[in-house]
Amino acid sequence: MNVGKVIYDVLKNDVDVAALVSTRIHPVYAPQESAYPLVTFSIPKGTRFLETKDGASTLDFVPLSVDCFSETYDECADLAEKVRVALDRYTGTVATITVDNIVIDEFENDFDEDINKYWNTLDFTIAVKR
Repeated sequence: MNVGKVIYDVLKNDVDVAALVSTRIHPVYAPQESAYPLVTFSIPKGTRFLETKDGASTLDFVPLSVDCFSETYDECADLAEKVRVALDRYTGTVATITVDNIVIDEFENDFDEDINKYWNTLDFTIAVKR
């Protein structure tokens, strides 16, 4: 399963997100020379593969972290809100992957002193059909 393709495609094709980051949407980390604002996404440990009475479930529940980085607090908050709107409650098929639902779980904001940028993390759970 490659939910990274789903996240990249949904965010890249969302007009509001793309207006801020264009295609600066990166899996796991952004190249050091990247311009801001930008988005990174990763799948932390914790994917749940459920069982039913008849065997394996047809749904996998995949955790996802989406990080938004910007040089200003307001722009970072705006980008995080646009990412939330694009992903929260999303359903559909992207790159042959059927998404049953994406649900936001948590949100956090901070300032990263190492790169001198504002940072917002949105944690989601994606239910993907197999």
